[in-house]
Amino acid sequence: MYDMTNSAVILAGGSSSRMGLAFAILQEKRIIEAQVEELSKYFSELLIVTNEPTLYSYLGVKVVTDIIPKKGSS
Repeated sequence: MYDMTNSAVILAGGSSSRMGLAFAILQEKRIIEAQVEELSKYFSELLIVTNEPTLYSYLGVKVVTDIIPKKGSS
């Protein structure tokens, strides 16, 4: 048996133009919070890629900036 680390990446680098706001609330919880909570059940490491890392620092997961700022995941 070997130890295997698995990771999930949440892309949060866009301007949220389709949703209208960056931290939309669904069933009394921010969508990003629900994603982190659910993905934490299945992945040993979570990573958020964003243009604004300070917005996500409270989530307790690794946050990095986009390689190309303001480009999003298009």
